[in-house]
Amino acid sequence: MKYSSFALIIGLVGLTTPAAFKKNQVSGFFHGQKVETELDSEIASYYFRKQTGKHLPDSRLDSIINSVTSGLSSSQINNHDMALLSNKLSTDFATLYLIDELLKIDKNRYAQKLYNIYDKPANQIDEHDRVEFHNRAREYVFVFVPGLFYLRHPETGGDFAAQRNQLEAMGLKTHLVKTNETGLVEENANIIANDIKSLSGTNKKIIVVSASKGGPDLAFALGHTLSSANQKMLKPGLV
Repeated sequence: MKYSSFALIIGLVGLTTPAAFKKNQVSGFFHGQKVETELDSEIASYYFRKQTGKHLPDSRLDSIINSVTSGLSSSQINNHDMALLSNKLSTDFATLYLIDELLKIDKNRYAQKLYNIYDKPANQIDEHDRVEFHNRAREYVFVFVPGLFYLRHPETGGDFAAQRNQLEAMGLKTHLVKTNETGLVEENANIIANDIKSLSGTNKKIIVVSASKGGPDLAFALGHTLSSANQKMLKPGLV
């Protein structure tokens, strides 16, 4: 998988926070997101502070980081690179590095900008930003691939009802793919592919968001079921 093909909205989730890492506690804003947590290593906390301008230079740590990251490219970063960073440095370092590299890509920076704008109370959103977002967003249909037990247990949020309602209240088009909530990946991939093929005829670009079990279902549809022509309409995003 090439991570650069995704327009990701970065929420800084998944950073580990064991009590043993108290000495690696960090606080600050990382790409517009407020972070206050404990990271899993000295090198991860140093990298965080360096990226946020809250560090004392350390040539030893800089040398270690450079020796591992040299040769990696944001346009080609993949699973092998992430495994290398996790094993040689740390899991949290790999997470922070991935975010940094992805946000060097124009489309991802724009997606992050929109997230930062709308991650505010409505009365704090600048009118120019609001209009810009609406004009761009009207070009898309937002397709949601639900998670496990989204029908029997909607309280988990796996049906994306809150997100769909919010987007529709803003006048934007959404679509929920009605997958089998416990079905096989191949079965649901066909359902997803058929919905996307149908929506491809609407002259709108497609943003696909998945969660939980919907992630593998969508990945199989993208990798095995959909044609390259249909995929050109997509901007996948995994939650």
